[in-house]
Amino acid sequence: MGEWSASVVPAGPVTLKAELNVDEVGIAASDMVYPAPGVAGLIVAIVTHGVIMSAAQKEQLAQKQREVDEKLAAYQPLLADFDTQRLLSDSFQDLASNEKEGARIADEKSAGLIVESTPEFFVSLDERALVLINKVSVRPAGAGSDPVYQNIVKIVSDPIKGAEPQQAWVAENGRLLKRQATWLLSESIGISKSMAKHDAAAKGAEKTYRYSHGGIQKMERAKYISGDCKRTLVMTLRGTLLSVPEVASGGCVGQQLAAAQK
Repeated sequence: MGEWSASVVPAGPVTLKAELNVDEVGIAASDMVYPAPGVAGLIVAIVTHGVIMSAAQKEQLAQKQREVDEKLAAYQPLLADFDTQRLLSDSFQDLASNEKEGARIADEKSAGLIVESTPEFFVSLDERALVLINKVSVRPAGAGSDPVYQNIVKIVSDPIKGAEPQQAWVAENGRLLKRQATWLLSESIGISKSMAKHDAAAKGAEKTYRYSHGGIQKMERAKYISGDCKRTLVMTLRGTLLSVPEVASGGCVGQQLAAAQK
């Protein structure tokens, strides 16, 4: 396999955000992600989606945002020494053995493909899962080269068990939090590189996938790409990629679907 590189933009500290359930304040927008900081930015982001809110809903939303900010207070100090350069460097250790060959951090000497990531990390509502939403662009090395592949890759980690998930994340100076973030980025890079190089496509008809999102079960209408008994990769109806833990069941959905495509 030839040389290839990866980069993360923008450079700087890794940041963590928290999911916010706006359904609880009567706003049907649970699939939206709001990167804007603070209550004012959050309200602007929702209004941008064409949602009209009453004064009471705005106050409820402000309260939800304050609760989210309090939740994040336990995590933020752990990331002070964890920047995107270290995140990227550590993520190479999690690449599949056949992907590690020729891998390097992108610089002016890079050759082959460059996988550029803009990652955002979120802790789930119940704090049992870490979620990555990565805007990925894959392009040939060289100034001014156009992307050969672009997409959004969302990956939901396996759920944490136990009564106190936050304690598990923050123990040992956030060791598990950093380790999981590293794996999520590595997984998204591998998925994006494979999609760009092999032009992998969604297979078969649309179906409803049930998956674990922390301690709750969610559903997504999508097309199957690949999977095993632990995780499934699908293409959503929006064209984005979603990698999720399978819900425990009597069968192995990923293997059943893979066999059906042969």
